Amino acid sequence: MKPVDVTKNVRCTIYDVRCTIYDIRCTIYELLININIHNMKNTYKLIMLLLFFTTIFSNCKKELKEIGAVQSKIEGIKGKWELTRIIMVDTLATVPEPIEITDYFQSFAKMPGITFDIGNNTYTSDVTGIAYDFFGSAGTWAFDDPQYPKTLTLTASGKAPVVFGLLASIRPIDANLKIQKYKYCDSAMTDFKYAYQLQLERR
Repeated sequence: MKPVDVTKNVRCTIYDVRCTIYDIRCTIYELLININIHNMKNTYKLIMLLLFFTTIFSNCKKELKEIGAVQSKIEGIKGKWELTRIIMVDTLATVPEPIEITDYFQSFAKMPGITFDIGNNTYTSDVTGIAYDFFGSAGTWAFDDPQYPKTLTLTASGKAPVVFGLLASIRPIDANLKIQKYKYCDSAMTDFKYAYQLQLERR
């Protein structure tokens, strides 16, 4: 009986183990490659999707147009204006409601009008035959802010200044001048009871 070569058997076993380890490493490597390829495909798809939506939204973007220089409110108010609508608002009411009173003023000979001169900041108004004098026959006018006015002050000759609130911007392209005048309950003009909202049309 031949003696068993133990060394040879051990070598063979070690070789088999090495081969098994190699096979496992190869399998793991292939799995990693497949995973990377899959992730790369997903990443590619995601990039293409982002590019697609970016293109769509960029095409839908509105063009920004130049609005140009701020139009002069001084130039906007100059010239002749005629009162065409009058609304009275009871500010003491729980729910203030506007009341149209234009018909009453139109029942008289004519509606009030006013002409603004921007050369010397003066104005004139024909007050003959009108129902109520809102402006005075002549005087000076002024904005609280020439560029962005919120109020218009009229100072009739020999009278105290009267402040009108501007209800809308007044530019050279605007056809209407909308102002508001408060009627006060006290001489200190701190407690008002109602307001006139006046709409004048450019003539």
